[in-house]
Amino acid sequence: MTASNPKFSVAIIGGGIGGITLALALSKYPDIRFDLYEAAGAFEEIGAGVGIFARSLYALEDLGLIDALETINTPSSLSANAWDYRKADLYPTGKQFARRFYATDLKGSGNYHRAQLLTLLVSLLPEHVRNQCIHFKKRLVRYENDATNGQVTMHFADGSTATSSVLIGADGIKSPTRQCMLAERAALETDDAEKARILKHALPRWSGMVAYRGLVSADEVAAISGEPHRCTKDRIMYCGRNAHLVVFPIAMGKKINVVAFVSKNVLPEHKAAAAAGTLKDDERTWPQDKPWIEPVPQEEMLEAYDGFEEEAIALLKCIKSPSRWAIHELDPLPFYAHGNVAVLGDAAHATQPHAGQGANQSIEDAYTLALALGSSYATAQTIPKALKAYEQARLTRANEVIVHSSQTGKMHQFMKDPEYDALDRLKAYIEGNSNRWLFIGSPKEEAEAAIISVFNAD
Repeated sequence: MTASNPKFSVAIIGGGIGGITLALALSKYPDIRFDLYEAAGAFEEIGAGVGIFARSLYALEDLGLIDALETINTPSSLSANAWDYRKADLYPTGKQFARRFYATDLKGSGNYHRAQLLTLLVSLLPEHVRNQCIHFKKRLVRYENDATNGQVTMHFADGSTATSSVLIGADGIKSPTRQCMLAERAALETDDAEKARILKHALPRWSGMVAYRGLVSADEVAAISGEPHRCTKDRIMYCGRNAHLVVFPIAMGKKINVVAFVSKNVLPEHKAAAAAGTLKDDERTWPQDKPWIEPVPQEEMLEAYDGFEEEAIALLKCIKSPSRWAIHELDPLPFYAHGNVAVLGDAAHATQPHAGQGANQSIEDAYTLALALGSSYATAQTIPKALKAYEQARLTRANEVIVHSSQTGKMHQFMKDPEYDALDRLKAYIEGNSNRWLFIGSPKEEAEAAIISVFNAD
């Protein structure tokens, strides 16, 4: 953003939901100049559906974005603030065993088409930001810190460079910013064990799970099932041993987001090892030369759900050309900032998607980071403190989401409880507000408390 007399400049690497939200939040501060660098030739999002919940809504409301969000929100009449949990690996008909309510009447709460949400957020950027401060086809390769002038120099894949006072990596799970930041921090250590402890967080790890994703029309589901499907108005979790489906309406109820997770012997080499009795859980790794996302035959997906109830299978049959996504995550990072560099969103805490928190955590990060950088305490000389305030407000909570999401995925596949049919205990856990902590609290109050704590520590 153009500022006549900026106190410092910010470079945002990555134009996903987190990066664009940060740009929107920083545009509220006329004394901060910022530029956004996107690796692709245009803004784009992968995936289909995303839920936006209470804490993110508080942040988006403070940024004045809620009314705009409502224009693309799936109305609550089409998607109740509840999830129905079904024991679905019972053919031909499963049974509902729990319902979890998300009791909120907050404006904007609901399900969104991810690409529509990103397009809307981009459209809300000030015109001069869109015209002057967005740079496409800029893939970060590495950066260098210059201690003499307090500037960070970025090197891009096209051979160009740029400088900024602050570098924020919103560049996803494979984040070059994170890898460079961790390497820079590890280089300061003299103890090899400590270096290794830091560097182990550089690369993502495979969760042992894959997802088959699809976006289907409500009319097509009705045509296959022979009647209106419950998923056109309800959010449903079809749970089964080693596999589960997450289903909910988006795009004003015209589309159904279907994500089918599988966690047992998902690759041919795993199946062969399992058949031979040589596969161990800790040896299941994703081959380095294998794409994380690739098209697969529908038969592969359907085979994983053999024995599931008919209404779940009807949804899967609507996905004619599924893609298989290897679900990766990060080992929780020990820090999110070093010097004048920080990471947010998946670059900081990529998690399995079972708590529906990926986009929400990115929004909270961006909002908190803007509050820290926009604070009257933050100057060109105190940037590291501002970034540490962001880290203090966000690290513990966001890292806990990584653990919680992993545990939730196991619960959805009856792996959390050793007794496969202990539905009464699962029901008590699900309906007992076990994840209420994800939705309570104020990101603004937490950010302000961290800013005061860090800047008044001396």
